[in-house]
Amino acid sequence: IDVRGGGSGEGISELINGVTDIALSSRELTEAEFEKLNRNQTLESIVVAYDGAAFVVHPNNPIDNITLEQASDIFTGKIKNWKEVGGLDKPIQVVVRDSYSGTAHYIKEHVVRQLDLGQSHYFKNKQNDYSKEANVLINNEEIIDFVNKNPDSIAYMGMGIAHFKSKLKLLKYSRTKEEEPV
Repeated sequence: IDVRGGGSGEGISELINGVTDIALSSRELTEAEFEKLNRNQTLESIVVAYDGAAFVVHPNNPIDNITLEQASDIFTGKIKNWKEVGGLDKPIQVVVRDSYSGTAHYIKEHVVRQLDLGQSHYFKNKQNDYSKEANVLINNEEIIDFVNKNPDSIAYMGMGIAHFKSKLKLLKYSRTKEEEPV
């Protein structure tokens, strides 16, 4: 048995190309992926776990909470300075995962494009994308290292690695400013 990482997209691609017999994904298959994988009507999909996503910053960052709209505006580059969300007058360094990441896909759809605020928000923001100035990293270890070395950065990652929170600060999150952050 050969076990490798690389992101949801890489595993799905290797499954489609016959390089592997089993793959894990932290996102749903796209329609095109499903059609390619199920061409012989043999695709079996099994949910084995659920994960949450967290927005993380350097432990010295004074920000404790973030809303969905603030996160959307930060990750698209509309908000560029921490003072715009109640922090210090410092430029924000945005960190995102590469296109193979299921977490990146989830955050783009549900937060950046605001699907979690409902269909009307989503259709209004469907063209939103990550800032072209964002730092693109390929795994959580790189994110942890980058955020630790760059106090003005923000990133996201799965809660499955929350045991690193002594090195990072997990922001409390709410969909709207009226909701209680969790």
